Amino acid sequence: MAEVTTKEFVAKISDLIPSEENPRKIGRKAYEALKKSLAEFPEMKKIRPIVIDEDNNVLAGHQRLYALQDLQ
Repeated sequence: MAEVTTKEFVAKISDLIPSEENPRKIGRKAYEALKKSLAEFPEMKKIRPIVIDEDNNVLAGHQRLYALQDLQ
């Protein structure tokens, strides 16, 4: 059976590197709703974290990253 090692830590948004190959795109209306949701419910950042690798490359959560960057 394969093993998976995970680690949880806090990283600066500015240190995260989005993937150029991110296939997911959302419309402007959905993006604005995401920003509103993150602003109103900051605990969502812990419930749905942005997944990165050991080099700070974003593996999952690109849209949340962009929304959080806009909210800064």
